[in-house]
Amino acid sequence: MKPLHQMNNLERAYLLARLFPDELKALTEFFKKEAELFISNIEQVFNEWTEQHISADQWFNFIDNFQRRYSRNGTRLYRNKELSGISYLTDMMHCLPFTR
Repeated sequence: MKPLHQMNNLERAYLLARLFPDELKALTEFFKKEAELFISNIEQVFNEWTEQHISADQWFNFIDNFQRRYSRNGTRLYRNKELSGISYLTDMMHCLPFTR
């Protein structure tokens, strides 16, 4: 297995899913609540956005992508054979460094 710092986001998402399969439902619910929080404060987020590596529009595209997948699959996102569940983990893992 590659060291974590040499993995891409998809590989990290698969690793996360394999290491913590019992936590994926809770993780999905956490992302759902966070997405709802951002959507409910969209104007404030756009007004206060300072991150230069990702735009607020890109951030909300990730959120929209997650919400569409969640509406189709609920907390079973990670079981989707087309990898959309892993993709949402990838999207969120990509964004985590920008939330600090």
